[in-house]
Amino acid sequence: MTTFYKIKDTYLCYEVAGVDFYETPLVNGESVPKGSRFTVAILPKSVVAQKQTRHLVSTEKNGVVIDTAEWEQVKAELYLKYDKDDEVWESLDAEFAYKKHCEGVKHNYEMRTETRDLPFKIVELEDAELPPFTEPIRLINGATNTKNVALYEYKPVPLRLAIESGKEFGFEFLGEVANFVRDPACTELQWHLPSHSAKSLQFIKTGLGYTDYKRINAIRSAVGTVEECRKVHEANMENLRSFWGFEKSKVSQKAISRKSATSTLAKLEKLLVDINSICGQKRDADNLTGAKRRTAELISDMKLIIQEETQ
Repeated sequence: MTTFYKIKDTYLCYEVAGVDFYETPLVNGESVPKGSRFTVAILPKSVVAQKQTRHLVSTEKNGVVIDTAEWEQVKAELYLKYDKDDEVWESLDAEFAYKKHCEGVKHNYEMRTETRDLPFKIVELEDAELPPFTEPIRLINGATNTKNVALYEYKPVPLRLAIESGKEFGFEFLGEVANFVRDPACTELQWHLPSHSAKSLQFIKTGLGYTDYKRINAIRSAVGTVEECRKVHEANMENLRSFWGFEKSKVSQKAISRKSATSTLAKLEKLLVDINSICGQKRDADNLTGAKRRTAELISDMKLIIQEETQ
């Protein structure tokens, strides 16, 4: 029997059962795929199998309409004189009579559409919001005296999960990079990866360089109830959020380091101005010269740090 699974406002069917080779399945008068899954948006009210058949409507002999049944009867009687085992006629007269009877005969046919009703049922699945990449699969029998247990399959696309979770942390996906193609330039909050690692998520590269893909646990799939599939999806997302959170912290640390260095540089430059304005005694000249030299060296070092951080 054909089964339709109601999911929200659509009806999912894995296959219309009982359809012969030459038949076409129709649901509510519309043809649907044969031997494969499909969905319809309207409540199924009729399921039929339809085929075109050829029907004999008349027989003519030399342009004159004759009685088909009588002609067939005479033909059968004449054919009795043919030995099918030896493939010979009883006599030349018998063979001639048979061929003469069939000579100039034309059968007229017309195509007719035949339909037959097919049984079907509708099963309402859990009325719950399905997690992404989750859809129902065939029902299995539950325990005795219980309703059928509806199972769902969660088959995530790792790259799409990575793109979605990355956006939560401000990372922009630049696309997959084909083999032997130069990596595109990207900022600290942009990333790409080679096409061959779209499933494994290895070799993700941001503006800071390659990431540690070992921080990403294997993306899991699942078969179970809606809640079980949802838990696996949430675990996958938390796994990726942890990964992107770590990558974002590297960007934040660099920004903090640059900000701190800039602030320190400003203080050192002010200190140098203060030192230059000191009018000390002659005995303090050597100390003053040393202080100025060390301050200038620190300023030079901080400028170098800031320059490296901005590259």
